Order: sequence, then structure tokens, then C-alpha cells
Amino acid sequence: MVTSPPLNRRDEFLNELVELASKENVEVSIEVYRVFDYMKDVGEKYSLNVTRENVLDLSPEQLNTIRDEAIDEIVSRIKKRESEANRSVISIISSPAIFRIAPSHVHPEGLIKGLSIKHIEKISPNEIYILVDDLINVKKRLLEDSAWRGRIEPRLNVLATWRKESIDLVLDYIREIQGKYDGKKIEWLVFSVNHPVRTFLELLLKEKPKIYLSFPITGVPLNVVEREVSKFSSIISRYFVVLNPLTIKDWDLITEYEAAFSGDVEAVEINGIRLKLEELQESIDLIRSQVVERDISLVRNSNAVIVYHYTESASYGVFYEVMEAARLGKPIYVYFPSKKKRLSPFFEYVVQGTTRRIFYNWSDKSDDKMLENFILSILNDVCRDRWLTWKLTHTYKEKYCRETLGA
Repeated sequence: MVTSPPLNRRDEFLNELVELASKENVEVSIEVYRVFDYMKDVGEKYSLNVTRENVLDLSPEQLNTIRDEAIDEIVSRIKKRESEANRSVISIISSPAIFRIAPSHVHPEGLIKGLSIKHIEKISPNEIYILVDDLINVKKRLLEDSAWRGRIEPRLNVLATWRKESIDLVLDYIREIQGKYDGKKIEWLVFSVNHPVRTFLELLLKEKPKIYLSFPITGVPLNVVEREVSKFSSIISRYFVVLNPLTIKDWDLITEYEAAFSGDVEAVEINGIRLKLEELQESIDLIRSQVVERDISLVRNSNAVIVYHYTESASYGVFYEVMEAARLGKPIYVYFPSKKKRLSPFFEYVVQGTTRRIFYNWSDKSDDKMLENFILSILNDVCRDRWLTWKLTHTYKEKYCRETLGA
């Protein structure tokens, strides 16, 4: 199942996913069922012309009836399709999690759930992906969208709250279902739509382990961070599904706020949107906490953590992520290309274990050779099935272990 707050590019991203899967001729069929499309069909049965512009004008009773029947129809079609298919099928049900709108006589609380606990129980998903986009992108779409422009105040704190409510609602449902049905496990991930679509396809196919890529950000020019991380990520993504926290650019809001606050300015411009300092100020604490919560959730839902410590200065964020990974028993691999320094003894103390190590470059080896050895060392652990958090598959062994290690 795939969900998100509205205006986070969920439908467009899923369209790109289906297109890529078709182009790549993957061995499974990926099929997307959009709840709203089926709601329009059900609406016709009740002589209701349900559109994107008027769907939230339906009464709660009408909305619940139409949505319930739409999901019933989707579940029925999926069961029929999967029983008849001559190859594996990945069925994706797509729906917003929650709507926050201006209170009205129809919806006095201004809060409408796009999904209920009974819907999740009926769908019984193995995985739930919560797609999110940069807040500034959501704000820009909201300002340009005639159907939404008058329904919600386009301030960053409202949009950040909307995103948090969507994530919290889904996680509450997952906890409730797992508590109610002993043994039922639902994997989940908060995933940025600014990742390459291929990354999401690889997540669904499950041929590679998921790794969280940790790296310093604070105190480094953003263009330097992006250049270093992009280069490193492109190399390791051949062997792993790379979860990159920099795919959400909310950090831009933090750095712009800090720069503006220390200067004498009343507004900043980001991605063509002018933001008053007041709007940034009222939302900055929520944005900062969401950066941490999202990154730590990625650490917890990954199979391993790879650290690209391209700076010699210590990073609070990297250290916290490494400590969390160690607490959870995850493999940790640190690439520290400095030829002059050594990481803190506290950092080294945390990164100890069979599948945890730091790679220093104190020899005359080139950076390229060091990086090659770093990757081979990780692959050696994976291909010898040493990870606690991921079991070596036949597909991975044939595709990557034999080719790279001859194992």
C-alpha cells in the first residue's frame, strides 16, 4: 500500500514507477489501484458526480459509504487478478492518509481520514510506504492548485503538521493491527519521492538489501554535500538500495532560517517561493524535529548503515544515527577518506563488531582503490551471509556475489 498527504506527488511518482517497470521488463507485474478512481465509479451508482474539486464536499456518511465500496471493489479485483495471473503481481493500493481542510458545516473539525483501520484490515497489506515531498514543493503546488488553494492555509507549519498527522495515523494503524493479530507484520517506510524511481522499484523487488546512507551536513556548503553524496551513492547503489536522507530538502529551510535569523532580513526565497521570516520561525522547531524523526525511521527500517564521512569534523547527526544502528544490531560500515586524522575514540568504540568497521586511508592507496576495497569488504560480509538483519538470497548471490567475488 502507498499513501501520503495530498499534493506530495504520489500519483505522478507511481505513474513513473509503472512506466519504468514496463521499460525494464521486470519479471513481475506492477499494478496500481487508486482509491479515488474507484470512488468516482461508485459515486455514479448513487447519481453523484464525484470529482477532485468536490469530493470533500460530500457528507461524512456519503464519503464513508463511497470509499468503503471502492475499497471492497479494489480488494475483490486484486484477489481475482492474482489468482488468474501467469506471473507474480505486485498490487499497489494508493490513497491519501488524511485531509486537513478549513472547518466547515460539513466537516466542522476540518480533519478527514482518507483511510480507516478497517480499510487497512480489509486490504491486509504486507508493506505500507508513506511518500513525502519537500515542504516547499508542497506549498508551491498548493498555491498553484485551484482545487486546494482555498481549502487549507498554505503556511509551512500547517503543511508540516499535515505531514506528521499522516505518518502518525498510519503508524497507529500498524501498531493496532499488529497488536490485534498476533504474528501479523507490516513493514513500513517513510520514503521521499525525490529518490530515483528506480530506488522505489528496487525496494518492491527486494533483490538487494536496504542501506541507510549517513553523512555530515551541518557546516558544509549544500552544493558540496550534494556533489559528494551523489557521487558516492551512485557507486554503492549498484549493490544496495540506497536510502538517502538528502532527498528531502527541508534542510534548506533550516539553513535559510539560520542565515536569515543571524542577519537583518525579513524574508527569504527558496525554489521561487518567498517566505517571510515569521512563517519560517513558527514552523522551524517542527521541521527540525521531523528531519530527525524521519532519518531515524530510515535507520530503523534499513538493513545496514553505510557512513560516508567525507569531512574531518565530527557530526552530531552521523554519531546519533550510528549509535541507533548499533543499538539495533545493524551492520555499520564507515568510509573515512582522510589521510591525516582519525575519528573520535567514542565513535570507534560504537563501531565494533563482526559486521562493523571503519576504513581509514593511511596507506599510499588511491581514493578509488580504497573505495573499491571498502565495497568489497561489505560485499564479502553480505555474500557470506553474516548480516543479522538480512538473509542472503539466491538472486543476490547469482547477480552480485559471483560476479564481484566469485563466491
